Amino acid sequence: QKQNKISKHVILKGLENIRMEGKDIMHSQVVMRGDMAAINLGTYVIIKENVIVRPTFIKKHGQVQYVKMDIGDNVTIEPHCVISASSIGSNVHIGKNCVIGHRVVIKDNVKILDDTVIPPDTNIPSFTVFGGKPAQYLGEVTEAIATTNAELAKTYYRNFVGLSAQSGASQAPSQAGAQSS
Repeated sequence: QKQNKISKHVILKGLENIRMEGKDIMHSQVVMRGDMAAINLGTYVIIKENVIVRPTFIKKHGQVQYVKMDIGDNVTIEPHCVISASSIGSNVHIGKNCVIGHRVVIKDNVKILDDTVIPPDTNIPSFTVFGGKPAQYLGEVTEAIATTNAELAKTYYRNFVGLSAQSGASQAPSQAGAQSS
């Protein structure tokens, strides 16, 4: 059982193209556009309120072609973000109010600060911190960031209580597993 925790107020378009490895959380008002291209989520992917995840595109022979998006393990995306990256590695934290442009590649073990705008076609190297509008390299992080980001995502998942559970109503069992393939 995959044990995903998904709000009733999530919009999943193209559900057949959205793959979740398990133990992922999607808060309310998340929009995931699997109708454009496949979206693959690793384990312990935490997507908070009002986030839009839409695959990126390439232009080929004058035509727009959408390409799949891969998001690694232990990734936290804070509220109010728009994500159009080609890929996001594992152990990544994206702050609130961020815009991740088309065809961006974020490697493993990265921190993106709040209110950051990453322009299209940017490559974010491993073990770095980026922030600003437009995003700039702000420094390196130690190897401990891998463990820190993994523990944050896993602890958040373990301690997560949905609104229906908080109000005493039980969560429908189909809600947790039906969203994944």
